[in-house]
Amino acid sequence: MQQRLQTGQVCVDVAGSVSTAAQVGLKLANGSSSQADATTQLQPITKHVSDLASQNAALPIGTSLKQLSDSIAKVEAISPTNVVDVKAAGSQLTTATKDLLASCAAVRH
Repeated sequence: MQQRLQTGQVCVDVAGSVSTAAQVGLKLANGSSSQADATTQLQPITKHVSDLASQNAALPIGTSLKQLSDSIAKVEAISPTNVVDVKAAGSQLTTATKDLLASCAAVRH
């Protein structure tokens, strides 16, 4: 029960970051945002998501948090001149946000 409560609290804490990451990922994937713009938009949430992932690795959503953190890092590290990789990183970021949301939704059941 305690782990479920803690997981729920983390889900609430990360909700704003997930929303930002999902929007950025979608824009990257469809080519309406550059890698530089995406990095600027992700910068405020990067450390927060990374910290949550490392602090909550043992929770049921730990893997999803880590995937989101890794996807954000990939977007930030990718070469802005490689459009195909930028779009793929955007798709991966969008998928990571969906997976995290699904993990959070599973906590309630």
